[in-house]
Amino acid sequence: MSKYQLFQLCKTKFCRNRDENPLSIATFLKEFDNKRLSLYRSKKDLCDICHNFFKKCDKIKHFNSIRPGKSSGSPVVNDLKALKYSSNNGVFYKLRHVHDWQLLPMRLNVSKVVPINFKNLPQLHKNSLKIKTEKNI
Repeated sequence: MSKYQLFQLCKTKFCRNRDENPLSIATFLKEFDNKRLSLYRSKKDLCDICHNFFKKCDKIKHFNSIRPGKSSGSPVVNDLKALKYSSNNGVFYKLRHVHDWQLLPMRLNVSKVVPINFKNLPQLHKNSLKIKTEKNI
C-alpha cells in the first residue's frame, strides 16, 4: 500500500464515517513524514503459512468437563494447579503442587477417548482466507 492509497482509504472510510472534512494530500504527506511514520510491506505473504495450521477438530472425542469435583463445595477448575494426561490410565490432576496425582473423574462425551496425532487431523481450510484491504494497514 502506498501513502496515496492510505490517504484515499482514510478519506473514504475514516472521514466519511465521522462526517469530517479530509486534509489535503500535501498536508497528509507532510504530517506523515513529520511524525516519522512508514508503511511496512512484508516480503512474503504470511497468511499462506497460517491456514495450514488450523485443523478440523469437531470429530475429536473430548471431556465434557475437567472439573475435579461434582457437587457444590467441591473443587472447581480454578482450583487446579496441574493436569497430566496418560494414554493408558486417563487424566490426573493436582490441587496443590505438593499433593499426589489424583485421577480426574471421567466425564467423557463418549465411552473411550483415542489420542489422535495433530498431523492426522483434516485441514480446516483448503486455501488461505482472503484478507480485506483494511486489515493490511
